[in-house]
Amino acid sequence: LLLALDANPQVLACMAEQQRQAIREWQGLFCLINDTYLASPQARDEHYETIGFVPRHDVPLAGLQRAVLASVTQGAEKLLPSLLPSPDFYDRREAVRARLESILVTLPEVPPGTTLDVFGSSRNKFGSDSADLDMCLSWPAETPAPEDSTAVIESVSRALIASGTAAEDELSSRPT
Repeated sequence: LLLALDANPQVLACMAEQQRQAIREWQGLFCLINDTYLASPQARDEHYETIGFVPRHDVPLAGLQRAVLASVTQGAEKLLPSLLPSPDFYDRREAVRARLESILVTLPEVPPGTTLDVFGSSRNKFGSDSADLDMCLSWPAETPAPEDSTAVIESVSRALIASGTAAEDELSSRPT
């Protein structure tokens, strides 16, 4: 959006110079490589140090040779299938979620109406077949949070182990 604003002369003409400068400053805090907005110039510089280079915002695609664009497109099309989840990805994840929820809602520490909700890449459709499955227990709105969340998580861990769903060394759970 910021790049589009800066590239549109009609929009720029409607803006004060101070607004145009602010847009350019905000553009400088956005990393196009991993779609990340950075909070400050210092955070941006640290980020670029981490990824090992400074992305260029000023290279228009129209200036690239057709052969370069064709090669990049061909490479992306070849790589894309390996990045996309399999057709049954979401159904398999939902089956896991439903099975776990059916175990967890039977626990005395879990109030009626509690759900097991998926979040992260499995929810936002950016997951891959090898991605983890992030889930959290969601208490009903009218139910106060447990006083001892650690006891609830420990009970959940015991139930998953007892059901044969997980081995003790496979669990990664934390009371957040």
